[in-house]
Amino acid sequence: MFEIGQWVHLTEGIGQILLVRTMHVEKYTTEYYEGRKLGEYIDDVLVCKLLCDYSAKIRKKNRIVAARSSNCEPIDAESRETVSRIKDQTPDEYRRYLVYDEKADIGGSVSIEFSLPSERIKEVEEEMARVQGCLPNSFTFTEFLKASKEAGLSLDFESTRMYTPGTGQNFSLIFFNRLYKSINKERVYTKLWYRTK
Repeated sequence: MFEIGQWVHLTEGIGQILLVRTMHVEKYTTEYYEGRKLGEYIDDVLVCKLLCDYSAKIRKKNRIVAARSSNCEPIDAESRETVSRIKDQTPDEYRRYLVYDEKADIGGSVSIEFSLPSERIKEVEEEMARVQGCLPNSFTFTEFLKASKEAGLSLDFESTRMYTPGTGQNFSLIFFNRLYKSINKERVYTKLWYRTK
């Protein structure tokens, strides 16, 4: 079990947990296409602030990272000593670490791919503009489907699948899940955009 404020080992070094988010299988996520059941627990995502690498070099930029909890572990005595040494010997650097605020959006995205006749792309782009006008600032996929129906979006969400090279998919919807937030086992999205290939 991991908790907010706990120091952990991450791939990149030693960091402190800011958020713990639970991930579940949803339609159109990678795990869904791997045959896992909808709503099944996947893992926790730990959103962490990196203090330093394993050689005790302090991280100065891009400190906020996310990692699956299965790839993290609580720090050991040696790393605790490293954290204490940084606090004691470089208090100004440690204070900068404490007040650091990431400017970039941290989160994950889900992409849904469609194969459309080229003459339909403009029409679907116009439909998507209407859908985007109906969505609140944050929404689940269920709420997106409801808004899509109300706006008359003509995409077939039952026959789509994740991107497969060479299959002629030419229209993508990309949903961004800021800070891995979820509610009732559904990701909460804060951005939606589309792309043609």
